[in-house]
Amino acid sequence: MRLTTATLSGAPQVGLQVGRQVVALQLHHALGDARSLMFLNRRLWEHASGTLGATTRLGDPEMSDARALREALRHPLGVASAARPKNRVLASRGVALRRSDASLGAPALVSLRVPISEADSPGARSALFFGALLGAVARALPASDAGLPVRLRVPVDLRRALGIGTTLENACSAVAIEVPLAELLAACTDPERLGRLVTERLGRRLAVGTQFGTLIENMLVSRIATREMLRRHLRPDLLAAVRASTLVATYVGSVDRYFQAVPFPVDSLQTQTPTWGANGLAFRDALMINVTAFDGLWPQDEHVAFVSGMREWLSHYAGRPSEILE
Repeated sequence: MRLTTATLSGAPQVGLQVGRQVVALQLHHALGDARSLMFLNRRLWEHASGTLGATTRLGDPEMSDARALREALRHPLGVASAARPKNRVLASRGVALRRSDASLGAPALVSLRVPISEADSPGARSALFFGALLGAVARALPASDAGLPVRLRVPVDLRRALGIGTTLENACSAVAIEVPLAELLAACTDPERLGRLVTERLGRRLAVGTQFGTLIENMLVSRIATREMLRRHLRPDLLAAVRASTLVATYVGSVDRYFQAVPFPVDSLQTQTPTWGANGLAFRDALMINVTAFDGLWPQDEHVAFVSGMREWLSHYAGRPSEILE
């Protein structure tokens, strides 16, 4: 884990009084998913503020192949669903977004802050995230789509299903969600319908247990493919005209409880997915939508243009103001 702090450009500094700061926590994805990072964040600030108690202790790792296989075997339909290409996260079936170059540089982050209130239910906040993302995707599609669907890779937290508590490890699977282009384009002007395109499909996949089929898929790939093979295929997939996934899309939900012990005021949270994709989280009075892109695939102006597409969709169709944070 790495903790980094930096003063924002233009922030005032007088003596020991420091202005607005960026605080970054980095946790390698091979060791932890979004929930693990939140657990670690809470423990760090409770320790820093002197309120760390026994109940906040991170437990020993509990994820194992045997545990995953036992739970997967309880969902035979979910495991069998991996036989269909549309359900496999590594199946190359989706239309790729427009890109400017074939180079892969460092990942960059642009965020969108959307004010919310207690009247916005968890479902409404999730629909805002997925609606804004799909609205921007529709604008960024190539001129020729060849009849391919948009594919999102949506991580799913398996902690409850596997009986895993507060631990520092990766306990997530992923589900591939396909949205036919005709349906996507037809729903773009209807915020409620667009926001449901992902959540309803995800619900149907989870009801069958598809997340356990993709869990088995990834376990097999990790044992069959060498590290060199994975590295060799990563770049071609990101640049391919037909991709396994258009974007990784993660909605984390409300994270207020993980920041109660932070000993200083927090304006916003900007979180970065480790690949080309977007994540959303609710923090206090705002929905934060964070979009990560590789420099080269999207230079800064196109990265900002994509997030501007989210902002315009939210304003025009959902009637929501928002602010871009670069």
